[in-house]
Amino acid sequence: MRGVAALAVILFAAPAFGQDYDQACNGNGYVISADKGVFAGAPLYLGKSCDAYSARTGEGRWCWQNSGVSVEMGDTLWLLAHVELYCQAPGLDDLACSCIDYFNEKEN
Repeated sequence: MRGVAALAVILFAAPAFGQDYDQACNGNGYVISADKGVFAGAPLYLGKSCDAYSARTGEGRWCWQNSGVSVEMGDTLWLLAHVELYCQAPGLDDLACSCIDYFNEKEN
């Protein structure tokens, strides 16, 4: 039953697609901005230690997967579908923030 509830949260909390977001980066990670959705008006910061922060939703963690970027804050998991993170800052394109590693770590 918990899996069904988690799936419902993912489905209802999923914002729009990659083209609805702008991104920038610096030596600390990525900054995602949106014009609509839960992160509109409050940038989402994705840190290089896989931490996440938004003034609107608080602190959490993030990870990348083939379908985009997942951001978990509290009991809510958002999927930023089709968001591909890229940056010219050294080390950011090789971050070890894979969702496979994150969810395996969480289960153990």
